[in-house]
Amino acid sequence: MQDKAIELHMEYCLEADVSVALTEVDCHRVLMNVAENAVKFSPSYAAVFCRLALQDGWVVVTIQDQGHGIPDSQLERVVERFYRLDHVRGREPQDGHGLGLAIVKETLDRDGGTLVLQNHEKGGLVVQMTMPIFKP
Repeated sequence: MQDKAIELHMEYCLEADVSVALTEVDCHRVLMNVAENAVKFSPSYAAVFCRLALQDGWVVVTIQDQGHGIPDSQLERVVERFYRLDHVRGREPQDGHGLGLAIVKETLDRDGGTLVLQNHEKGGLVVQMTMPIFKP
């Protein structure tokens, strides 16, 4: 991936140390997949926003890019395995396999979390992941 000079803005709204009920590998996989997509689909010199919060007993991670977003009619389809929007998101045809968001959704669903995608009114995609808190 080329150097795009993307700024990362982080906001932590966690009042205490919490752990999520995902394995370390799964947690890394879902976070990195969404973060890499945010960088990949943002233009150079844009910003990616990430917010971690505790809400109603869930850890909520929100990542927002400044790319083109996804047509509303396709938001549900992009979480299907092998579904790609090359022409809309500005990708080269050989880039990616259409598995990333499907893996994120399947992982979160399996462990009791959720994945919500929506377009931001000022442009870009907002990805919200809820993850259950680990309770020993």
